[in-house]
Amino acid sequence: MDFIRTTTLGQVLHHASGRRWLRNADESDVSILATYVDREASKNLARWGSISSRHDLPYTDGTSSFYEEPRINIASGAIIHEKHGKDIFLVKFTEQDSENPRNWSTRKRAFVTAVICFYTTSVYIGSSLWSSMVHSVVEEFSVAQVIAQLGTSLFLLGLGIGPMFFSPLAEIPRIGMNNIYLLTNLLFVLCQLPILHSNNLSTMLVFRFITGILASPCLAQGGASIKAMYSARDMGIPMAIWDTATAVATFSGPIMGNYAAEYRGYLWPMWISFWFSAAGLLSIVSFLPETSPDNILYRRARRLRVLTGNNKFVSTSELANSNSTFASIAKDSLIKPLSISFKEPVVLVLNSYLALVYSLLFAALESYSVIFIDIYGFSPPHEGLTFLGGLTGSLLALAVYAVFYHFYQQKLFSSDDKIKPEERLLPAFVSAFLVPIGLLWFGWSARPDVHWIMPVIGGAFIGPSSAGLFFAIMNYLPDAYPTVSSSVLAGMDDPHFLTSFSLLLCANLIFFVIGNSLMRSVPAAALPLFITPMYKGLGPGWASTVWAVLGCLFAPAPFLLYRYGGRIRLKSPRARHDF
Repeated sequence: MDFIRTTTLGQVLHHASGRRWLRNADESDVSILATYVDREASKNLARWGSISSRHDLPYTDGTSSFYEEPRINIASGAIIHEKHGKDIFLVKFTEQDSENPRNWSTRKRAFVTAVICFYTTSVYIGSSLWSSMVHSVVEEFSVAQVIAQLGTSLFLLGLGIGPMFFSPLAEIPRIGMNNIYLLTNLLFVLCQLPILHSNNLSTMLVFRFITGILASPCLAQGGASIKAMYSARDMGIPMAIWDTATAVATFSGPIMGNYAAEYRGYLWPMWISFWFSAAGLLSIVSFLPETSPDNILYRRARRLRVLTGNNKFVSTSELANSNSTFASIAKDSLIKPLSISFKEPVVLVLNSYLALVYSLLFAALESYSVIFIDIYGFSPPHEGLTFLGGLTGSLLALAVYAVFYHFYQQKLFSSDDKIKPEERLLPAFVSAFLVPIGLLWFGWSARPDVHWIMPVIGGAFIGPSSAGLFFAIMNYLPDAYPTVSSSVLAGMDDPHFLTSFSLLLCANLIFFVIGNSLMRSVPAAALPLFITPMYKGLGPGWASTVWAVLGCLFAPAPFLLYRYGGRIRLKSPRARHDF
């Protein structure tokens, strides 16, 4: 019952019953209230207007009573001997607080992680399901293939733009993460109905863009929810599982969608997305508790104000954001990534590398139809089955990383739960070279005189090697730049190919300054529009070689950072200097 109490469903039942059902511990036992107050911080706030102690300051009133300990009276709401500052009760987590996500049982944290992974998969699968409809959309609406592929591009573009709006909202304590998940997923489900019932391609494409925006919180905030539950030492494997959930969604879409489009009609891939996202909505409503510590403390302070009639109960998150507005948070969310990208070359290089890897992954995925349908003569359902190689490879990569992390990397943490950031880059040593190797294998083995299993095996290297780079870099950047971690992560012969490729490079140069999420999504959104002409014009071998060469240009980055990263961090005011 305690688990259900903290979910959206539990909160609804609690308020609908007039606070009689699923009661909080402090609503049943008022004596607990005193344990929620951070007495030392409240005293410092009363005396100095700041949480930290200032005993080193000189006397200002000439009496020793200036340093007398204020007495906190919970019942009356008075702080005795207040000299100046803020007369409030600062609400905190207790040492073994069951509401603190870090103190949840291993079983509960594992279950919540599974719910977040399912929610991510149920929404993100929509990014690749549209590719199963492209040929049918071309025939149904008599449009060029590049127009039909806009359904994928616009969804990916929405994924990059969405965090610019939702990430600032999630930082406001009274909103938290669950409200963002609930609202956006509900709208995501509803906005798929116009796609399913419209006979107009323009309407379908507009709502694909909107659903992409609404799908973004599962990627932008899902990792933050997992980080809230685990310490730095224990976070590696859960984060890898969550990253793998996105790969599972990417590869599973065409496997299911190609069969559905072939045998049930071109709109059935979108029905799969609709039912999956509806199941995801049901799971977060019923089984996902709030994971934002700021929101949990805010709700606790608000509850205590109601129970005691004392408005002096304030959470640390409310205090820190007392002068913040959505506009100021949004401005900060946009300016910080811009500033950091210009001032931190490490962030710029690694974010560019992630953008390239993300683009390489979607380049390979979009080329599957050219290779397996045009060259090997597969039917669409059988072409979808070739994605099983990437799906299997991603799951194997997760297993290998879990073994490596458990038996080696986890042991590198110090007793105070710290690790040298560069040690996070070790998985990238292998993945940096497997990406171009997989691309070359995939492209050059795609010939009629070579068995089709060879490009399937080559493609199986691309997904897991991309995941390995994501595991390494997404853990390294927040660890190396902890004070600005949210900004670090938020923030040819064919003429058609030459034009599109130039636009892609320009998009990279323009959008890298916005943030990690948008930087990855914009190039990936451009790819479906020209990848098919590229692979048909250059041939799979040379087209894959172009991407492999780009991958090789960035391959030395993890090795150089491992060797010189510590020295570079010492020159940055935003980076860690303790290793």
